[in-house]
Amino acid sequence: ANDTSDDGFVIDEWTGEITTGRPLDRERNATHELDIVASDGLHVRSPLSITTVYVTVLDRNDEYPTFVDQDRYSAAVPESLPVASPVISVLAVDLDDGTNAVVQYSLLSSNDSSQFAVNISTGQVSLATTLDFEQQERYSFQVVASDSG
Repeated sequence: ANDTSDDGFVIDEWTGEITTGRPLDRERNATHELDIVASDGLHVRSPLSITTVYVTVLDRNDEYPTFVDQDRYSAAVPESLPVASPVISVLAVDLDDGTNAVVQYSLLSSNDSSQFAVNISTGQVSLATTLDFEQQERYSFQVVASDSG
């Protein structure tokens, strides 16, 4: 017979092998603490041994970066803004762990994106070329947030 814990772990009462009875999700619960009791079956009220097993769930790159607070950003800048000046910062987060959670930013290529640059690590969008209000009043482009997966 097997014994199942509240965390979904199953222990084989003969071999002591601990397995998972259901999939684990690190984003929901990254660690589990299992109290294991060993008994000879005759003296149930006084177990022979008690120990604690700590299980750490490792990350799988199963989350995607999402932009914080908004799907659309906007900024107004003067046409005299110097090249390389910051325009706006975007922020995305990834609920994975470690290197799987590292977000990188890029610009989706478009007619308007060539006037701007984005810092791959910080999400800060800056001016790549000078702007001329008389030639174009508005610019629209997409910033892409991606992770290592």
